[in-house]
Amino acid sequence: MTERIKYIDAVKGFAILLMIFGHMKIHNLNWLIYSFHMPLFFILSGFFFNPIKSVSKRAKSLLIPYAYTSLTIIFLEVISIFAMDANFSIKSIGWNVISAICGSAKPVGIGNYIIADVGPIWFLIALALGNYMLHILKRIELKFNIRHGLVLGCFLLASLGWQLSMVRGQVPFSINQALTVPLFLWFGNALHRKINMPSCKNNKNFIVVISFVLLWVLLLFINRNIQYMSMGYMGSIYFPIYIMGSMSASAITVSYTHLTLPTI
Repeated sequence: MTERIKYIDAVKGFAILLMIFGHMKIHNLNWLIYSFHMPLFFILSGFFFNPIKSVSKRAKSLLIPYAYTSLTIIFLEVISIFAMDANFSIKSIGWNVISAICGSAKPVGIGNYIIADVGPIWFLIALALGNYMLHILKRIELKFNIRHGLVLGCFLLASLGWQLSMVRGQVPFSINQALTVPLFLWFGNALHRKINMPSCKNNKNFIVVISFVLLWVLLLFINRNIQYMSMGYMGSIYFPIYIMGSMSASAITVSYTHLTLPTI
């Protein structure tokens, strides 16, 4: 039986709590929570991701729960309609099915129609697509022997997602968000290698953590005085600030937990 890594489990638990509090819509906390809670999930997913191996199995493990969750939500909505003796509407159910197929983090405008978002489960689609993108980038890097090709490709995709959001707005299948996922996965993978180096327990590593703290505080201050931001608001010209801030906060969370908890 594989032993659990305590500091990673602790960070996962913390991220889940952030998600719960974030959806309680506590205004005085949400600006802080949304500054990094979803990127933290993506970054943790990158800890053990091997971009060289096939990602089909991992994608299925994400998309199958997404399909079951969507079907369950639609089923419960039908039950609630009958329970309240409301008028049954095939059209309403149909739009929910379309929304589930669309799988978007934000409402999508197609012509005169607006397709509703699917709520928090957009994370599963974005992560599955991001896994495939990172896998393709790694294969390209290896095939053409491009120095630092993986990280350059990740930044390029994130920039593309940002520009797409500014020009077109939200598109189906959470493509906007998925384009940023490879960058978070790569960062998580790099962070995992860094903090598990033998020298990481050395006190001088606190300088790195403190640097991340100062950067995050600065970016949060700028962010809070600009507008409310999250992964759902990629159309802002300040989205790169959000990316840097969320990475800083995630690095702080993981590094501090690793320094204070045993590895296993």
